Amino acid sequence: MKLIEMAEKLRDGRINFYTAIYSKVIPDSILHHFGCDCAERALKGNKGFITESQQASGEAVKVKRRWIDGLVGDEELDEARETAHRAAYQAEDWGSNKAACKSAYMTTHVEVYIAVSWTAEDAAESAEHRAANSEEYEEAYNEEREWQRNHLADLIEEYLSEKSLFLSLLSRRSIQLRKQEEISIPLWQVETEEIFYET
Repeated sequence: MKLIEMAEKLRDGRINFYTAIYSKVIPDSILHHFGCDCAERALKGNKGFITESQQASGEAVKVKRRWIDGLVGDEELDEARETAHRAAYQAEDWGSNKAACKSAYMTTHVEVYIAVSWTAEDAAESAEHRAANSEEYEEAYNEEREWQRNHLADLIEEYLSEKSLFLSLLSRRSIQLRKQEEISIPLWQVETEEIFYET
């Protein structure tokens, strides 16, 4: 299944969240960023309850994002995971906060399927616990799962758009180099002429 098709099927519910993440079609970097988004959304969902454990969890998610981008190494991520684990364990004993901190802890894992599937589940449980009463629990959980499917589809489409732009730039550069070789003039002159004729 192609990525664009997967994004479409996620949006209309033809495939479920787990089928998508275990398909091995979606690049790991997208899935890791998605896990971070789910954890941060869960932490921010508890408005008015900015606790010490939530703050520590949020910092751990930021380290994970830097790890994804190659800005920190495994050692820093290991430290962040330990911090997030302590925060989840010590989280104030109300369901939504505990589940949100657990989602932050899970997203700090290196193994992508652990990081994503458990993070998303804990984030959905956090939303469920925020519901006003037991009758709204299932609705809140399902709404969060729907957001997750749509958000993952958004990330896939954004990735494909950026990839398309990059390939377009490479193609244009290749054309410029061929022109330079054919007529043996400096590249700056080719670029200047193109700008002149495009305006």
